[in-house]
Amino acid sequence: MQSNPAALSRMLASAHWQRQAVPLQGSLLKDFAVDAQSDWPAAALIAVAHGLENHQDYYLLANLVHLDLRTDYFSAQGLSDISPEHSDDIIDCLNVHFQDRQLFFSPTSHPSMMLMSTPQLPLINTHNLSDVEGKDVRHYMPAGEDALHWRMMMNEMQMLLHAHPANLEREQQQKLAINSLWLEGGGRLPSRAMKSNTTLMSNHDMVRGLARLSACEHQELVASFAELEYHDHLVIWMQANPELESLWFEPLLEALRGATVKHLNLYFSIAGITYHLSLKPLDVWKFWRRVKPLSEYFVEIEHAS
Repeated sequence: MQSNPAALSRMLASAHWQRQAVPLQGSLLKDFAVDAQSDWPAAALIAVAHGLENHQDYYLLANLVHLDLRTDYFSAQGLSDISPEHSDDIIDCLNVHFQDRQLFFSPTSHPSMMLMSTPQLPLINTHNLSDVEGKDVRHYMPAGEDALHWRMMMNEMQMLLHAHPANLEREQQQKLAINSLWLEGGGRLPSRAMKSNTTLMSNHDMVRGLARLSACEHQELVASFAELEYHDHLVIWMQANPELESLWFEPLLEALRGATVKHLNLYFSIAGITYHLSLKPLDVWKFWRRVKPLSEYFVEIEHAS
């Protein structure tokens, strides 16, 4: 994204802001009456997207990551360059090693992310990888009654990864080692989700699973605002990318000015906090609201994190 995207900055200046003390997926799941468990049950919804609808199992997301040694601590880094073959090999290795302890691993749509399921009920709370990257992982390890057990399990997984042939190949390719798993999004399959006339648009497995559970329409993410068809109520979930300003924010601002979009809600997640911005057509004509550099809108958030 540009350092100071004009359309987004205009919308940030004009919007009504609300702060929600939940991560982004929690904000979405609350709207569909899906309750938090030990975590927001993102992993269980991803399981639904893959047809794994076992109400007895507990699901966790297991992200393949690189732990990087800083001056006096380790930080976690997500990996986007893991091949499906390496991911499948690691899943097979983990399943063989942990089958006696009733831990089962399965693939998702992303080679860097696996589903872990167990009939047990882990009494832990976790943090999302997106809120942890680049920080001291000691402050974000699993917490709760079973925390010590699961930290030991994570150490055991690290040892398996350290010796895995995939890392020898990655070293030869001058890629970062896959040397740890980061667990997040734990919970059982939600008993319910509110049925809705909303259309959910996303390429994310969690959103696909939520659409299936709530029996609402799901569409794959289109490349730009210009490709959208008309909807009464559309929720779009997407990852940040450098073209958001030109492909989405600029045409959205024009649509608000022309009142072809009647109400726009934007949600940003930073350090586990969701910021909700609400805009209606009249709001974008409030030129007395000064546009500031993008970084200034979230400077308080950065200091708090």
